[in-house]
Amino acid sequence: MIMNEIISSNAKLIKRTLFISASFCFALSSIAQDQIKDNSFTFRRSSLYTFIIKSDKDSIKMDKKLDSSGNVFTDVIAQTQADKKQTTADDSIPKIDLIVREFTEIPIPPQFDSLCLETRVVDFDQYPVTLEEVEAINATTTGEKKKKGFGKLVKSVGSVAASTLTAGSLEIDTMNIKTYLPAVIDKYFKQNEVPSMLLCKWFNYSDEAKEIRPNYMSHYNMELIKERGKQSTTAEEIDIAQNAERGEAFLKDAGKDLLSNTFVMAIYLQYLSKEELMKQVQDGLTVATGIAGAFGVNTDLMLWGTQAAGAVAGATMGSGYFVQATSYLYRLNWNEEKTLQFYKELYDKPLEDLIKSGICQLEFIGKDKAYSGVRASRFSKRPESELLNRATARAIDAAIAKLQKEHDEFKTKTPVVKIDEKEGLLYASIGLREGVEAGDVYTVLQPIVDPVSYEITDFEAIGKVKAVKDQIYDNRYQADIEREEDAENGQATENSLKYTAFKGKVKQEWQGCLLKLEKKK
Repeated sequence: MIMNEIISSNAKLIKRTLFISASFCFALSSIAQDQIKDNSFTFRRSSLYTFIIKSDKDSIKMDKKLDSSGNVFTDVIAQTQADKKQTTADDSIPKIDLIVREFTEIPIPPQFDSLCLETRVVDFDQYPVTLEEVEAINATTTGEKKKKGFGKLVKSVGSVAASTLTAGSLEIDTMNIKTYLPAVIDKYFKQNEVPSMLLCKWFNYSDEAKEIRPNYMSHYNMELIKERGKQSTTAEEIDIAQNAERGEAFLKDAGKDLLSNTFVMAIYLQYLSKEELMKQVQDGLTVATGIAGAFGVNTDLMLWGTQAAGAVAGATMGSGYFVQATSYLYRLNWNEEKTLQFYKELYDKPLEDLIKSGICQLEFIGKDKAYSGVRASRFSKRPESELLNRATARAIDAAIAKLQKEHDEFKTKTPVVKIDEKEGLLYASIGLREGVEAGDVYTVLQPIVDPVSYEITDFEAIGKVKAVKDQIYDNRYQADIEREEDAENGQATENSLKYTAFKGKVKQEWQGCLLKLEKKK
């Protein structure tokens, strides 16, 4: 049950008001982590739609590489199967198919609300694009952020063997696929009207118009908007066509906080051996600190070349092979004006009118890649599909964390769940999954509450804290299961924390505030 603490007689206290779960209040007098209860806040989360891109041609090549002689993964599996004198059904399934089978079971990270469309797996081979289309994407993409994602992609691979890459192309290699990925993603968006479908998801579109209030028929409703906006406004109160002031304010607020914070992440997954991973480091094809960070290595110690590869190798003992997630991030281009235009002109119209209007568009934010090791079977009794599922989820989480560190608009806020003013500590339920590292600086945000509507209108920065070394919560996907496996293998489990500790000039009145990662300089 959510408690609404609003003290209207004191403007300063109103400014600091945040809705706190009643079940959490009793924990304020104790430091013990096992007494800190989950709490529910009314701040609005960003929404995320994730999908993976697969290519059967490329997956066959990756499987062949892993099956080549001398591969650590192959040797380990062969020995394990010999010991068990049995095989599993997963052994004969291409690994990309295992990923596809398990992908939809991987939850959207808790810092986001899900806005996933029905399509979660996009077949690369079903969206043939030409080199000219790739160049067109590059030509129409401007700005520093976008150049990082699209610029010089064609030049990065030299000459391309064919002007069109299709499912029938036999000479597909990883670099070619990455060259064409932005254009393939763009074609998927356009052919399937993805931006418009996201808006339809927000407004619960139905082909059949329904009466949402007396004598007013619409294909849309605002139930999801109200739910995620934590509003009590009813559909009858929202009537912009008649200049209802509260309805207009509600929609503007929704457009600013909800719709404009709708993100799409396209993920291209590959798997590679430890030798391939270390070779990438040695060849300078990827930043050593980026790889090391995905495995919890102290990035301050990381160097290029052989030293970096050695550090990565030492950090990934027990891994059979690796999942690499190359992620492309997009954002729904939305604002208050579009919200009002949609409601006034399109709310009672069918989908075709929305598409023709052209108001729904996605803008490119950036790209990055991250890795996670697939635990070798000899260290776990679980099937390969489950181990691959774990590594895939972690690689995607790591990619999200890296994108958040680079792009402020993608960063999320997390609630403070515990204050210990005497020790100068506060706690939050984020950790390794969100890429928290010792020394990371977070801004403490105080909610500003409107004294009339009692709704959070903005946030004010009131302090800073740093993540404490050795007090970072290991909340990675299936970390608890991995600790059990470690115990079965005689390895100590050191991280049993449930929250991450942050140090600073902490004040008790910061209870109910939020944390947001500062951009690293």
